[in-house]
Order: sequence, then C-alpha cells, then structure tokens
Amino acid sequence: MSGTGGLLGLVTIGQSPRTDVLADIAPLLIGRAFVEHGALDDLDEYDSEAFAVVAPESDETPLVSRLRNGASVQIGHRALLPRLEAAIERCAADGADAVLLMCTGHFEPVPARVPVYDAESLAQASVVEQVGDTAFGVLTPVAAQVEESRGRWATLVGRPVDVAPCNPYTSAPAEVASAAVALVAASAAEGRALAWIVLDCFGYTAAQAHAVAEATGCAVLLTRTEAARRALTLIDAA
Repeated sequence: MSGTGGLLGLVTIGQSPRTDVLADIAPLLIGRAFVEHGALDDLDEYDSEAFAVVAPESDETPLVSRLRNGASVQIGHRALLPRLEAAIERCAADGADAVLLMCTGHFEPVPARVPVYDAESLAQASVVEQVGDTAFGVLTPVAAQVEESRGRWATLVGRPVDVAPCNPYTSAPAEVASAAVALVAASAAEGRALAWIVLDCFGYTAAQAHAVAEATGCAVLLTRTEAARRALTLIDAA
C-alpha cells in the first residue's frame, strides 16, 4: 500500500489482512503507506487442529483474534510471543519505521528493531482521559477475560468498573448492543449509572459501536480507533 510519512507496520495477533479493522481506520491511514502481518499467518485457517499449537494453557487468560476467513480464535500468551516477535520482524524487514500492535490485551515490551506501539496502553490512556470521573462499563470478548479486565480497569481509574463478555467476531451489532444494555442494567442495580461503554478489543467494529450507542444512550469508545489515532499522532511527532 503506497503513501507518505514513512512505512507503518500493522500487526495482528491473528491472521492478516484484517479487512475488518481497515474498514474503520482507513480514514486515519489516508496518505500513509502500511504493511500488514499476522502472528498466525502461517497456519491454515480452515484446519482447526492447526491452532492447537497456540491454544491457551490452563493458567492463561485467553487472547481472542480473527482469522482470514472471519472466524475467531483463542490464543495463549506464551505460544503467541515468538510468533508475535516474528510478525513484527517481518514488518521491519519490509521497511516499516514503526509498528502498531493491533490487540488491546496486555503484553510486556516486545523486542524489536523498530518502535512498537501497543494498543492496550494507547487505548487505556485515551479512555481514562475522556471518561474522567464518570462511570463506564466495558465489553470484552469472552467470559474468561472478565475478571482480569475488571481488575485492570479498576486499577487504572481507582474505582469499580463493570465488565461483561460479548465476542465481536461472532456477534452481530444487535447482539453487542443487547450485551451492552444488560451491562447498563446490571451496573444500575449496583448503583452505578454508566455514561460510557468501552468496546475493549480490536475486533469490535464501528457498526457495533453505533448499535451500542443507539441502544444504551451511552457514549461509546471503540478501542481500535482510539488506539490507532493515538499511535499515529505519536509516530508523526517522533
């Protein structure tokens, strides 16, 4: 993909290309050259047994991403890391000047010869700035992530944060909206009137965010666009 302003590497923990992500962040990439690589690009998306090598271990909170065929996959951190490093290195080998890691899961700094911007910290900073002292709820892909997500967000803002699961890769916008409505109701029962909903996965789409806003009346923060916008600002300022 051609453009100006240096070459940007886009890395997914699943498989590239992430046409679903590009549909929403394309306005941010106008005039910018980019390449895409995925940590699981070498695996056959139609062979479910092939993904056993990256399955979460029993003590791991799963990561969730998308395959080329649109299916979702759960991945373990330990199995993912060497593959993630390799995908980042492929971006660098293509000439990328910086890499955006398109996942809001938690990662320690990944060794690389170019700067790597992780979506988790970028999205979190954007959310914290915007929500201020108001109450917000979070949707995360699967139930196994809820406890960790709740603790992570509560630590960031110093107050309870309600979290519910809804897989963006298998749910229509109306289903994501229904999950958000249930989250708002559950929070209200605990005395917390939510003003914001955070869609905390790179898999959630602008269409899903719109449906959530319409159904709940809450302001919605879509982490794929929040992280991408902030990363590009930092890259351009470097």
